[in-house]
Amino acid sequence: MSNAHALTKETQAAAVLREQLRDIAGDDEDMIRDMIEGETSLHELISVLVLEVAHDDRLAAAAKLHADEIKKRGDRIKARAEIKRALIANAMEQGGLKRIETAAGTVTRKAVAPKVIITDESEIPTVYFDIPDPKLSTRRVGEALKARAKAMAEATAIEGAEERAAAIALANQTYRDVPGASLSNGGETIQIVTR
Repeated sequence: MSNAHALTKETQAAAVLREQLRDIAGDDEDMIRDMIEGETSLHELISVLVLEVAHDDRLAAAAKLHADEIKKRGDRIKARAEIKRALIANAMEQGGLKRIETAAGTVTRKAVAPKVIITDESEIPTVYFDIPDPKLSTRRVGEALKARAKAMAEATAIEGAEERAAAIALANQTYRDVPGASLSNGGETIQIVTR
């Protein structure tokens, strides 16, 4: 390939590159001017692009670092708010208060239903997974655990020993335990309505 032919190919490639840069720059005239004005050869254009890629990579890394720091800070603030909620709930419980009005808002204690805690997903029978993924259905696991807990509570409340034993046996046959999952103790939380 002659030098003239190679130079023609490079010039054509530079022109194509300039057009592509205009396409990605859109209305950012500064970017177009900074990147391609005065750059005449393909090598110069590529050199400018290499610098821009390095700059963009550094900006992206800094943005990710900043986003990670913001997320960590948000998580810390959220955890701090949860601790304060727990302190308020505990103080209201100890003080025998169900509801209190303050200048900042109204606080009401309310019961929280027990939540499903997955201790070992691999032990949970496949019947509790949604098809086709399979995806674990915590709703179905929760329904089964709650039904079993209710049946066992009712059975153990029976006064007669023989009747109680029969009811517990029936509850064990009817409502199976779900290996790898359990119910939390539930508890209370608070709702804050600010003014």
